[in-house]
Amino acid sequence: YMSIVKICNVKYSYDGNKTVLKNISADFEAGRIYAILGPSGCGKTTLLSLLGGLDSPSDGQVMFQGEDIGKKGLAYHRKNNVAFIFQSYNLIDYMTPAENVALTSGNLDEDTAVEITNILKECSHQMNKCVIIVTHSNELAKQADVIFCLKKGELCQL
Repeated sequence: YMSIVKICNVKYSYDGNKTVLKNISADFEAGRIYAILGPSGCGKTTLLSLLGGLDSPSDGQVMFQGEDIGKKGLAYHRKNNVAFIFQSYNLIDYMTPAENVALTSGNLDEDTAVEITNILKECSHQMNKCVIIVTHSNELAKQADVIFCLKKGELCQL
């Protein structure tokens, strides 16, 4: 397996005081599915936003294939290196309404979640993509190759 995405000493704070992510580091490899578990408000979505180039860390680096994603720009990273599938109706402010509608996969029911998980497994294992799932579901997490838990701003591998 080859490390494709790496976070190095990443910190993230809102308004310079509420720290959500505390100096976390992790490697994400091609050909594997990762699940990030944790309670609501623990920073899972923030972490995913940083990995996907929707936001920049307050400190530390997000690397893609060995290069800081800020170097070529976050828009370049989003356009060329990542894809998002949202569980709920999230709108992204830099996209047009039409692009937002094209991007949403609706709220997932159980059957659809299983189908999508199978597609993601195929993407990762057969097509050698790195898949990162942020979830509350232990059942869904069990489908992953690697499970991380995010709690109180710290990331640990289970």
